[in-house]
Amino acid sequence: MDLREKVRKDWTRRAAADAPWWACQTSDVGREEAHRLADIDLQAMLSGLELGPDTAVLELGCGTGRLAGRLADRFVAVVGLDVSPGMLDAARVLHPERPSLRYVQGDGVRLPFPRRSFDLVMSFAVLQHLDPSLVQSALCGIRRVLKPTGTVRIQGWLGEPQDRPPAEDTLRIRTWTEEELRGWMRHAGLRVTDIQPMPYPAPEAHRRPVVISAVAHGLAGLPPALPSVPRRSSAAELAQEWGLLLHLVQKSASEGALRRALRAIRAGNRLLPQQAVGWWVEARLLLNAGDEAGAVDALDRLDRMEARPEDVGVREAAAKLRRGMAQATIGDEVAESA
Repeated sequence: MDLREKVRKDWTRRAAADAPWWACQTSDVGREEAHRLADIDLQAMLSGLELGPDTAVLELGCGTGRLAGRLADRFVAVVGLDVSPGMLDAARVLHPERPSLRYVQGDGVRLPFPRRSFDLVMSFAVLQHLDPSLVQSALCGIRRVLKPTGTVRIQGWLGEPQDRPPAEDTLRIRTWTEEELRGWMRHAGLRVTDIQPMPYPAPEAHRRPVVISAVAHGLAGLPPALPSVPRRSSAAELAQEWGLLLHLVQKSASEGALRRALRAIRAGNRLLPQQAVGWWVEARLLLNAGDEAGAVDALDRLDRMEARPEDVGVREAAAKLRRGMAQATIGDEVAESA
């Protein structure tokens, strides 16, 4: 499978589950705090730049328009590009297109823009999820559309790599060394001018979030060949995505957002249908939403699964849920007859 297609497929699936949540780095903050953090992130990406209102900006991996919408308040020509149609659909609702803002679907490698189109090309929390071959190809594409006097701003993670996921993994964060980053930039015809830490603490000692600044410097080399990857994600990637979806379910249910929780658990059950706990959770949510037939169907799915020792507790909970539903039905029948 083409690596770019794998990226598109994965992030389209995630967007269908909950685009704003995935686009905001699975942040659990409220709306006001999310707005505050977006302002901080944008300030970090623009810090030190002298840009007039006529600046043309391209954001690679714009997601739901969290930063692109703010950029369009400052500049007359902002393009938000994302690989996922679902992300762009959400962006058009949350931060609608207008004369200063338009959204384009694309993968960041074959950028659908003329040469030397943009004064600023930026990417926040995107390239860190991609295989180095795709990062290098994207840098070559950036160089082509960057004006000679333009600037590149990329948010990524620097440090000594502890674990390099396989190429098909589009979720887990990759850490770059400063040496390899500078080498990738040179090959793309770019030169690193500055590296600044993001204005919040690094969560782990071996890596730190940074903003990398670069400018045009020479000609770009040929982008590397992209590897062919399996259609199926790695076990580690699937486990992480499943865990994040389950966390979203718990968060949404605790806030009373049953529809959001149901959408997330259904996405998780499509992703890893062999997880017994997923069907039990879906049954509970459906029952709380008043859909008893749907709850029974979810429990039936669980019962048809191969029994595993680690699922004993879940199966006992599912059986208890069935008994409770049956008792409630009997109680209703008695009340009706009376």
